[in-house]
Amino acid sequence: YNNLGVIFRDKGNFDEAIKACEKAISLKPDYAEAYYNIGVVLKRQGKLNEAIEVYKTVLSLKPNHANACINMGHALQELGKLDKAVKAYKKAISINPDSAEVYSNMGVALKNQGMLDDAIKSFKKSILLNPKYAHAYNNMGNVLRDQGKLDEAIEVFKKSISFLPNYYEAYSNMGVSLKDKGLLDEALDAFKKSILLKPDYA
Repeated sequence: YNNLGVIFRDKGNFDEAIKACEKAISLKPDYAEAYYNIGVVLKRQGKLNEAIEVYKTVLSLKPNHANACINMGHALQELGKLDKAVKAYKKAISINPDSAEVYSNMGVALKNQGMLDDAIKSFKKSILLNPKYAHAYNNMGNVLRDQGKLDEAIEVFKKSISFLPNYYEAYSNMGVSLKDKGLLDEALDAFKKSILLKPDYA
């Protein structure tokens, strides 16, 4: 039933996914993976508080479930509960210290708390684990820009784009940094490239 739930989930049939996972739990009440899949569905539906409660159940059944920690961190971050999000990411890292994505996500949460130096450290760790992780470079570029380090930010955005050439957000972010430096023609080129890649990007 849990596998059925996963298929329904991936097809976007969320109600059937939850029913299938609940059936799995009725047959096996300590089935952490079935609870986890319900949490994923609830998060995709935007039911963040409910998803967090389900992830807590997962972790009570299986304390080393790294993905439950990561997804709980995402949900908490979306709710603006940044301290708790960072704690969830740190727990995920203690379970799986080699996840570049978790370090990058934690860096974003730290940035949103105004802890820019700690955010940079987190992004650097992410890049150390995955030197071609474009999102970590982009996220770090945003922090460098916030710190007024525009030259460094521009170089980091360029690196992000070199690993993910269609990364319209990195082009847009680089455009802002170029504009802030007074390089208006280069900024215009970057914004045009961003819009070319994603015409509906506001």
